[in-house]
Amino acid sequence: DGQRKRSIRDLPVPGSATNNFAEINLDQSTDLFSQELRYSWTGDGPLSWTAGALYWSEEADVRDLSLSCFVLPNLTCEPYVAAIGTTEPANSRDWNRDTEHWSLYGLVAWELAQDWTLTLEARYVNEDLTVSGPDTAAIIDPFFLLGSGDTVPPPANSLTDEDSDSYVVPKATLQWHAQDDIQIYASIGEGVKPSGISTITGGAAGFEPETYRFDQEKMWAYELGAKSAWLGGTLTANGAVFYQDYTDKQAVTQVQLANGTIGIGPVNAGSAHVLGMELELNWQPLDGLLLNLGYTLLDTEYDDFV
Repeated sequence: DGQRKRSIRDLPVPGSATNNFAEINLDQSTDLFSQELRYSWTGDGPLSWTAGALYWSEEADVRDLSLSCFVLPNLTCEPYVAAIGTTEPANSRDWNRDTEHWSLYGLVAWELAQDWTLTLEARYVNEDLTVSGPDTAAIIDPFFLLGSGDTVPPPANSLTDEDSDSYVVPKATLQWHAQDDIQIYASIGEGVKPSGISTITGGAAGFEPETYRFDQEKMWAYELGAKSAWLGGTLTANGAVFYQDYTDKQAVTQVQLANGTIGIGPVNAGSAHVLGMELELNWQPLDGLLLNLGYTLLDTEYDDFV
């Protein structure tokens, strides 16, 4: 018709350009070794104790053939996205995660009086983490929207980073044996999830260690409850109320990457809490017949989370 024709590479990249064709293709293997040693002692006096040590190491490897394709809304990437399992050309992007953990723990139970027992516990934890992943995102650009024209993701180099964490978590429990079949208890304890570097993105996004780094999550847990047996032990009734107070709670959300794409990773929320109640009934009216009834009520809230 005599009008000047423009090639696709001459078109400007509008704000409506999207990567609406993608493939997730992961082959993962994990090797885990663990060993625990424990020694318990119970004497004739009011004291008993337990001491132990735990070691475990884990190596996780991922062969990643995932990709994302940038395309205009009126075009298609379908011819360039290989079906999983085919022999279409691809460059593997490898992820590796090595974790080494060791911890020491101890427990002392002290019979304060005939019906009262105080239990003190503590665990020391040390954890070392080494993570590596590809330095670029697996993006193909067959229509030159980004200027590359790639129909196969280019080869990626490997980035490696490390994280180490150690902490002590305590717990105290007071038990009162009100009767032979009724026990009332109160406990307070701290729990910790260690810091680390996330590889949860796995797929087409590149590895950015600092973006995916997160801090410890800490929680103080308070609980008051009772355990009881009735009808000659055929009926048990247990109940508890508890409050959990979180600091720097780890939460998974979308994060903006330096390469301009969106990834998925953990961040630390400022604070959160859980208020809850649990009830449990177990009844065995006949041999071979066991009836269970449970109820849990939770009231949860993020107190500080941007």
